[in-house]
Amino acid sequence: SSSVVVTFLPMKVGEYIVEVLSDEDHITGSPFLLRVAEEVDTSMIETSGSVREKNCFYFQEEASLLIDYSTSKVDADVDVMIKETNSNVIFQPVKHEDIAEGVLRLVFPTYEAGNYEVSVMLDQKHIPFSPFNYLVVSRGSDKVEIETLKKPEVMINQIFRLGVDTSKAGIGVLTAKCHHVRSKTSFRLQTVTKSNFKSEIIFQAAQTGEYLVHVYFDNDEVPNSPIMLVAKQPVEAQSYTLEPVDGACNVFVIRGKETDRLTARCLDSLGELVAHQLSYTENNVYHLTIEPSNQGHHTLEVFFDGALISGSPLSFVPEAKTDKAIEHANMLKLPDLSDLTIKTNQEITFPIEINGKDKVNDLSFVCKDPFGQVLELGTEFQENRILVTFKPLKPGMHHIEILLKGNRIVDNPFHISVKPTESSKLCSVKHEGIFNGVVKLKIIKKEKSTDCDSALIPLL
Repeated sequence: SSSVVVTFLPMKVGEYIVEVLSDEDHITGSPFLLRVAEEVDTSMIETSGSVREKNCFYFQEEASLLIDYSTSKVDADVDVMIKETNSNVIFQPVKHEDIAEGVLRLVFPTYEAGNYEVSVMLDQKHIPFSPFNYLVVSRGSDKVEIETLKKPEVMINQIFRLGVDTSKAGIGVLTAKCHHVRSKTSFRLQTVTKSNFKSEIIFQAAQTGEYLVHVYFDNDEVPNSPIMLVAKQPVEAQSYTLEPVDGACNVFVIRGKETDRLTARCLDSLGELVAHQLSYTENNVYHLTIEPSNQGHHTLEVFFDGALISGSPLSFVPEAKTDKAIEHANMLKLPDLSDLTIKTNQEITFPIEINGKDKVNDLSFVCKDPFGQVLELGTEFQENRILVTFKPLKPGMHHIEILLKGNRIVDNPFHISVKPTESSKLCSVKHEGIFNGVVKLKIIKKEKSTDCDSALIPLL
């Protein structure tokens, strides 16, 4: 066989029709159209982007190239070919977008480790610096191992340590943060480096609920992160309950065994601490009195060994102090009864000094026992004062309100702590069951007691 080489040297830009004849007959494929264009000049093309700035990328890190051929007067399409040089696998750009006329932005794949070569051509001619080469490597965070938890439960305010192994990840910085799923609050966690690249993340829950613990190595989240932890109350904390007292403003009751491990905290709407008084009465009942100084929503928290008890936190709005209430309070001088403690059936009389005799007849007094029941007070109006007589029948914190024309004035109610008499401590009650609709209680006598007995109470 023989072949003929035909050389054609066009002198002008344009379209040419080429005919090839054999014995005056067109051969196969003849005639055909040939377009002649000016030679592509890529020297004016500018490139920028992360692929120009560095040649090593981590997994999922963006590798981009910006091509500006707007000043090169090139009317041709850009051809891109991406090849992993070890496997010769061909990839396509992750993004291929025209962001302006003659300006193209390319984003290359970094989701597999390897050595990549990127050829960018215009009219089959490489642009400056093409082909581009870059390397994709795995981050050290991919090799960090978090301790597997058999039971992802923690107790409130108890320190929990989460083990982390960074020995395979190399040198880097381990950090962690946590957020409470329900309240959306988040905070950083302390990390402690031990030995042989073994570390611990210190976690201490402040409230019950689900927490997500995020673990990072050199600011990249590690495998199996986040970790779900469920914070629960200690069993002892769950045995205490917080509830408001009906009819008693800013007074709350806590039910549970007597202990010195209870603490309380009240915050106003500005996050400032509010004064309070916590006292134990008897029969496993505490009284908690709040002394608010401003309006707005308040939050009351009661803790057992740092763990919130049932019913806590509790939100409430205290009674507002008006200018009129403050003016009315200035007509009275209240006694300081904060340190006063009396016993049941003990009668006391205390004075309240008055400025403004014309309003004396508009004053009234209301006393409520620990259970919100109104207790009668004795009052004697004298020339410059009122004598108030108080005889409590039940132990616990009592609250005395002073009203002017039915409206409570500022700086009250004030509180008197009542302790049980010695005789009331000489008996105890035991529930023996229900018989034919009757509750049977047995009153057990202790030493020196002569007035204890048993009782049958109809079941209502």
